[in-house]
Amino acid sequence: MVWQNHIGIIIILLLIACVFLWKFSKTKAAAKKTQAFTSEKIEFENKEQTHKKRNSELVEAVQNQKPDDNRKEEIHFTYPTTRYKFPPLSDVDEEIKIRSFRKRNKFYSVNLFNQTCTCDRFTRDKKSTYDKHDYRRLCKHLVRILYEFGDIDLMPPAFKCLLDEMNDCEWGARRADYRIAELKNFEILVGKSEVSEWFYVATKDRKRGIKTKNTHGYRIFPYNRKIGQWRNGYAPTYNVQIERMINSWKE
Repeated sequence: MVWQNHIGIIIILLLIACVFLWKFSKTKAAAKKTQAFTSEKIEFENKEQTHKKRNSELVEAVQNQKPDDNRKEEIHFTYPTTRYKFPPLSDVDEEIKIRSFRKRNKFYSVNLFNQTCTCDRFTRDKKSTYDKHDYRRLCKHLVRILYEFGDIDLMPPAFKCLLDEMNDCEWGARRADYRIAELKNFEILVGKSEVSEWFYVATKDRKRGIKTKNTHGYRIFPYNRKIGQWRNGYAPTYNVQIERMINSWKE
């Protein structure tokens, strides 16, 4: 038959068609691969340009930034080396009677000018051995008479903060050696307990600490130097500088 005579030609044509289809599919796959690579390259270049632009903006912002913006504010402070001496409580040398807070039929004699009291604690704690104008000399009877007959509003706010606390409590003055220091632009009082590692700091802070009355924002913050911790975790403003003061304390 005729088709049998041309079978070889048919086979050759089929082979040619197969080769053509193979090359076409390979070319198409290569074109897709090239297109994908081109897309990735364009995307990468766009990201790189965005990154460079952002870096350029950051560098420009830093260059335009004021020098003070990159530095933390330096807080000026002095170390508490000078014992605090409170001002005179009265200019009149007179004895004033005050009733005992616990025994209603007992009275004590208080002298604001000489800073003396006839109460048991004044005698027992040997408060008369402390110099006049030393915080440790005070008892709660002296403070109560000061509030009733003295010029309490003329007292320095840091010292008045201590007086307010003493006037509101039962035990009177803490046995603490108070020294004066300067923090930023105001005075603070740092007191070291005579019987423990507790320190008591009267400093400006309107939100935390032991709240007292009419003391221009001053409050009291107890700090234990032995464990390095503020009572109840309430640290005052500028606590870093205050802790440096406390750690430098020398007897």
